[in-house]
Amino acid sequence: MKNSLALALIAAAAAAPIPGQTVMAPSHQPFSIAISTARTSVKAGAAVWVRIRLTNTSDHEINASVARAREVDVNYDYDVRQVGGGTVDKLDKHDMSKIIQTVVVRALKPGEATEEESRVSRMCKMIEPGEYAIQVSRPISDDPGDGVVKSNTITVTVTP
Repeated sequence: MKNSLALALIAAAAAAPIPGQTVMAPSHQPFSIAISTARTSVKAGAAVWVRIRLTNTSDHEINASVARAREVDVNYDYDVRQVGGGTVDKLDKHDMSKIIQTVVVRALKPGEATEEESRVSRMCKMIEPGEYAIQVSRPISDDPGDGVVKSNTITVTVTP
């Protein structure tokens, strides 16, 4: 019960927009993001991977390009929070952008989807045992005023 309440609170906080950031209503989003993981429990220090599925929900082609730096697509923002209030140290996304190793220019037609994996533990230190709530978001365009689309939230347990 206590963990369920904590997860609900984290999910609500994660869904809240960051000041100055617009989150589009699902009916107006040009794409959707769904995340999952093959391993919901990992040992402290192990890699944590998320599978990201980006689906074009619009009536026009969208940019679905990938920019990888150290096994992470820097086109996404990674929100990781320790369930129960612990803080998570995060690397600066802009610092990661300076070491981009691979760029794949890709467009999705209406209804098309693409999947990739990102090593979220490269961006966020998940070394303390406990439960971590993970959500990713992606800007709709290069214009910050256009807002972002957020994924669902998943939970990964880090064990000693």
